[in-house]
Order: sequence, then structure tokens, then C-alpha cells
Amino acid sequence: MPRTSTIPVRSRACASSSACATGIEIEDATWEKLRALAREYRLDAVLDLA
Repeated sequence: MPRTSTIPVRSRACASSSACATGIEIEDATWEKLRALAREYRLDAVLDLA
């Protein structure tokens, strides 16, 4: 089974309530692809994906 990380996501309707916070699981391979794209476009530091 691939390793995953969970990132918090809030809907606009629940923006002020921490009780509405949910998460989305992202596979580590997907994070690596995002980091590679960010490096390619020199956005890794801006997007905090270094």
C-alpha cells in the first residue's frame, strides 16, 4: 500500500470553525511529482515544497 500524507481542507462555509476541518490523503509519489514540477518552474520556495 502506498504511503500517504493528510492535508487539511476547509470549506468556505466552515472557514471560522475548526470543527469543520477535514483532510485529504495524498500519496507520497504525488507529493514528489508536485515537488518536481515546482522545482522545474522555480516555485518550490514560493510554494514551500522544497
